[in-house]
Amino acid sequence: MHVVARLPVGTVPKSSTAPLQLDPNDPRTIVSVRQGKHLMTTFHPELTKDGRFHEYFVQNCVLPSLSL
Repeated sequence: MHVVARLPVGTVPKSSTAPLQLDPNDPRTIVSVRQGKHLMTTFHPELTKDGRFHEYFVQNCVLPSLSL
């Protein structure tokens, strides 16, 4: 599993579950991961004004699959 994005704990809304943190040296909460062809987020990137996640998706998930 590859961590794609993390956010500082204070910026993530509180929930009834503990935040996902696989690295004890990095206290930020994991908000996006990728494993093979699977990409998971804990938010809706289409609802933000920031296009970096969409750029990542196109560059790393869409374009490589077109060259098969």
